[in-house]
Amino acid sequence: MNYCKYDDEYSPLAPGTEYLEINENWANRQITFNGEEYLASNYVYPRWGIMLADGELDYDELVREGEVTPITKDEFEAVWQAHLALHQAEWEAAKRSYQIGTSVDGWIKIFYRQGEIVFLGNALGVADYRACKASTSPEFIMGTGYKISAVVSGYDDENQWIILDSPHVIPVRVV
Repeated sequence: MNYCKYDDEYSPLAPGTEYLEINENWANRQITFNGEEYLASNYVYPRWGIMLADGELDYDELVREGEVTPITKDEFEAVWQAHLALHQAEWEAAKRSYQIGTSVDGWIKIFYRQGEIVFLGNALGVADYRACKASTSPEFIMGTGYKISAVVSGYDDENQWIILDSPHVIPVRVV
């Protein structure tokens, strides 16, 4: 894992500092902080949506070119954990609402390297892409907005996501 930051003058929170956790040249977690507000890859923001760098990132080249400043995991985690703390009450309520073994319905919000991010109404879930794809016909092209049914199998406290198992994508767009 590599960690870095840069000043982001184009962020919705500009001026802000963008912090990235990069795993095998892909952003794993991302957060912008402007001293007052956070914008992170694990949460849907009403004005902006949800986001994570969606292309490959050559960390070594970014450092060599001076586009980012390397930081420690501790520096990244300090910002990330401060953001999570703001949403802790919501996260605890979501875990009570979506207990392990519960069947849930939602819709595909976005595709991340970690899996399909599913909007459940008052929380986000994450489902394995291959399992989702296997639940549909081979010719079906996955996309955002499609309905998905699944079973809660756990919790990703690092991202405050509900972990979804046995997903079934229904080829009907709900959004």
